[in-house]
This record gives sequence, structure tokens and C-alpha cells, in this order.
Amino acid sequence: DTAIMKIATATILLAVVLGGVASAQGAGFSQDFTGGSLSYWAVDVEHQRTFQLSADSNALRIGYTRTASSLQWDNIHFNPPATVNVSGNPMISLRIKSTVRTTFSVKPVYQDATSSWIDYTVQGDGVWRTAGLRITGTGDRRITAIYMYLDGGTTILKSGVVKIDDFRL
Repeated sequence: DTAIMKIATATILLAVVLGGVASAQGAGFSQDFTGGSLSYWAVDVEHQRTFQLSADSNALRIGYTRTASSLQWDNIHFNPPATVNVSGNPMISLRIKSTVRTTFSVKPVYQDATSSWIDYTVQGDGVWRTAGLRITGTGDRRITAIYMYLDGGTTILKSGVVKIDDFRL
């Protein structure tokens, strides 16, 4: 009886510990930029020739200047504070507006080092729109980073301002 109780107690403790580890990977993330925080958002120094980030009116403001010195894969990246598991709702949602028509592309990178690619056309009329970007396919859906591109893969000279708000995973 004592041996069975010890095994049962050890099994319960193990389940609690493993359950705690599994739940450490967050299910969902949101950021509305209230207060001007740009935590988790960055542009590598060499990509700042194309993208300049700032906070403006409780939104992420992206100064977009694609010049002859820009490279086609310059990007903005989002690094969440913890891995975000979107398996239950494989969607990236955000509000976006722009002064220039552009293709906004997101590349979620998953914990197993795979990634996907989603394109969304931004009209360039300065009107806020909600973009629901569905992550398709199967496999690992634990996001460790997201790379974002404006007209990625092109060298078209272009400039404007893009704003993002209510970013949700």
C-alpha cells in the first residue's frame, strides 16, 4: 500500500510539474501600443535604411522609405516575450492603415524552425482596416518570431507611413 501511494503521489507531482511547463508557452498575445511602448518590435540596424519605427497616437508607426540602397528583404521583426502557441486559433489579427499602397507580408517562424508566409494588400488610402491573416497548413504552430515586410522581394522605390494597432496572435 505504501509503495502504491508513493507511486501515485510521484505521478501526480510529475503531472503538475509537466503541466506547468506546458502552460509556460502562452496561448495568445496582444499589443495595442497604448502608452507608446514598442516592446518586442525591432528593425536591425542595416534595415533602418528602409524602416523606421516609432510610437504615434497609440499605434506602431512605420516610416517606410524604399530607396536604391534598400535591399529587397529588409524587414521589421516581432519577438514575443514567450513562445505563443496559436494552434487553437491559427490567426494573426491587426488593424492597419497606410499612406502608400503596399503588400504587407508576414513570416511567422515556429519553434521547430519552420515558417509560413502570408500576404495582405494595404490600400494606401489612410483608412484603418482590420486584417485577419490566417495561418494555413499543419505542423508546429508555436510562434517564436514574426518577420514583416512591405513590398518584400521587390526593389520598387516607394515611401509612406504605415500604422499598425491592436496586434493579436
